[in-house]
Amino acid sequence: MANLAWGKPTIKLVKLVDGEIPTTPTYIDVEGIVAESTVLTATKGTKREAPLEGGGFADVAYGKSTYQLVFELYATKGATKPVADEDGVILDHYAVFLQPEDPTVEGIEIPKSVLSVEDTYSAQIGKKWKYTADVLQPETGPSVLHKVVTFPTSSTT
Repeated sequence: MANLAWGKPTIKLVKLVDGEIPTTPTYIDVEGIVAESTVLTATKGTKREAPLEGGGFADVAYGKSTYQLVFELYATKGATKPVADEDGVILDHYAVFLQPEDPTVEGIEIPKSVLSVEDTYSAQIGKKWKYTADVLQPETGPSVLHKVVTFPTSSTT
């Protein structure tokens, strides 16, 4: 296998309980991922500048970056959404786990996010569900962890 975190990802969701990942989480499998649709996007934090008279800066500081993970799923005949919604709104908070094709390289763990979904359609591909995980700041630690992601061998859907 390669040393890069690329290829077909495995994505699983966990519904948070009281804002935390349960000690024995129930993983929700995300299946039928559209090729090249899984993207983590970072938006750089707000820049603050302390300008000096005549030009230059005494200091520059940045706020924390924000993140968004997007993936699309084929809405095939008989398929159901991994997480129910009402007109795109998903009420609960979820943790998102992304394991690259090579499970020994770094993946992505998002401890806390708000999910939303859009029903889309194109004549070329058909009906799809576009999920967006807007990453929230957890009580402690970073909002996105880059680490090797492993799942128990008996995953529950």
